[in-house]
Amino acid sequence: MSVQRPMMTLTERQRRERRASLPLAGLAVLAVGALAGLAFAAPRAQGGAADQRPTVARAATDTRAAVTYTNPVFAQDFPDPAAIRVGRDYYAYSTSTGWEPQGHIFPILHSTDLVHWRYIGDAMAQTPAWALTDFWAPSVIAAGGRYYMYYVGKGLTQNAHCIGVAVARQPAGPFADHGVVACGDAKGVGYIDPAPLIDDNGRAYLYVSVDNLAWIIHEGGERR
Repeated sequence: MSVQRPMMTLTERQRRERRASLPLAGLAVLAVGALAGLAFAAPRAQGGAADQRPTVARAATDTRAAVTYTNPVFAQDFPDPAAIRVGRDYYAYSTSTGWEPQGHIFPILHSTDLVHWRYIGDAMAQTPAWALTDFWAPSVIAAGGRYYMYYVGKGLTQNAHCIGVAVARQPAGPFADHGVVACGDAKGVGYIDPAPLIDDNGRAYLYVSVDNLAWIIHEGGERR
């Protein structure tokens, strides 16, 4: 039996060739460790489609349960998924959808095995004041006892895609918006698809795609 990993479909926005990187304002000064909360192992896929129910088997050399699954593991619109691990729980966040309550953005799913996912609410119960539409690709990272959600919005005054940040005390939210991080620089405008990272030295970075020319920006200066 071949081993497969769950497939996640990329949107056209995520296929852009170029990427940029920004230091995370505020996060870089926090005392944070390695990204243990983001590390998780994908379950094994079952070979046939006859049995639709996940089964659990004990591995001989591992105390964790090996779980089989059948796709889709969540049968509703859930684009641009990003998941984190918090203890024994998993939380997944997605681009805003049409099935959420009116005005809510960024649905959240919960799972304990990466197979059975349940909708538990939305990251934000209202849209941020600085944006009107295009609420895409949220990505959450834990640091200093808080959960930071970086996301895309179409700025009202900038008329461009910008990265915003919202903060919560729990991975399930609610997340309070803290405004715009950046929309672009002299070399490119329109930041999308944020992906935060904290390295082993505690330095934080935010990787983004751009609508135009991409550059990498860090504390040492710009690099192509």
